[in-house]
Amino acid sequence: TMLPGMTRVLFAMSFDRFLPEKITSVNTRTGAPWVASIIVGIVAIIATVIYSFAGWLSTALGAISLMALGHMFSGFACFQMAFTKPSIWKSGLTYKVGGIPVSSLVVLLTLSWSGFFMLFFTMLEADAFSIAVGAILIGLGMLLYLYYSWKNIKDGFDINKIYGEV
Repeated sequence: TMLPGMTRVLFAMSFDRFLPEKITSVNTRTGAPWVASIIVGIVAIIATVIYSFAGWLSTALGAISLMALGHMFSGFACFQMAFTKPSIWKSGLTYKVGGIPVSSLVVLLTLSWSGFFMLFFTMLEADAFSIAVGAILIGLGMLLYLYYSWKNIKDGFDINKIYGEV
C-alpha cells in the first residue's frame, strides 16, 4: 500500500529540486508520475529480492524500524513547526494547553511512546543483514540530499525557501 504513495514522494522531491527533474514527467492520459512509478517498481523488485534472504521476521522488523525513523523525523518537523513556521501552523489547528501547542504535545507523546518502542525494540530483534541494508539506505538518502542541496545552492536557489514557497 505504500508503493503508490512513494511515487508521489519521488515526484515531490524532484519538483522541489532534490531529485532529477525527469522524475516529474506526468502521463497526459492518467495524470500519474510515470517515471517515478517505474523507479518505485524497479526498487520494489530489487528490495523484494534482497529482503528474501533476510527472512520474513527480519524484513518486517527492519521495515517497521525504517518507517519509525521516518515518522520520527516527520514528528520532529511537526513538533517545531509552531515555533519556527508559525504562518503554516496558524493555518491548521492552533489550540494550546498551558501556552504549548497541542500539536507539539501530541507529537511529543507519539515520539516518546511509539517511536521509541518501534525503532529501538524492533532493532533488537533484527539481524545484522537487515540493519546493514537499512543503514545503507539511510546513508544513500543522506548523500542524495547533500548532493542536491549543494547543487541547488550552486545553481543559486535558496534551499530554505524551496519548501516554504512550494
